[in-house]
Amino acid sequence: ALKSGPVYINEIYYHPPESPKDGQIPFEYLELVNKSNEKVSLYVNKSSKSKGWKIEGVNMEFIGTDEIPAGGVMLVVSKTLKGQESALRAAHGIPSTVPFAFYEGKLSNRGELLALKKPFDYEQGEGDQIQWYYDWSDAVLYSDSWSGMKEADGYGKTLQRINFDSMGYESSSWKVADPTPGVL
Repeated sequence: ALKSGPVYINEIYYHPPESPKDGQIPFEYLELVNKSNEKVSLYVNKSSKSKGWKIEGVNMEFIGTDEIPAGGVMLVVSKTLKGQESALRAAHGIPSTVPFAFYEGKLSNRGELLALKKPFDYEQGEGDQIQWYYDWSDAVLYSDSWSGMKEADGYGKTLQRINFDSMGYESSSWKVADPTPGVL
């Protein structure tokens, strides 16, 4: 079994309700957790080059200031919500200690592969061309057709991780529950 790295995907809110009712969260998000006893910078400096970790599936690369505190949580939301962090915290009880990061893409409502990857080395090509190589920290292959997970597909519930020993490819690694953005 592939073991997840120091940072893993803990919660996925991939399909919020089209018309959220009172108390329902109207935006999609990923919740990342740092399971180590040290803060994790999501930006790597290697020799004279720097590169952010990335999440494949939502077209996202972390920037130099992105880090997750030891044992802490980070919310990753759509770039369309940038600048609204205070309002999101107030409306949904997200602790002030939880950092936000922003992705360009969108979570698929049908399911997809999300891969959290850390750059570990690069190769200098011709001119300014650089080829980066990545270690996988975590990967999830979620699906709206998972048995028993229908409430996460547009009905106001999220997928929440229950198996932390391996990457989250199987439905048995998840449960459906009310959203808890930024709260372990």
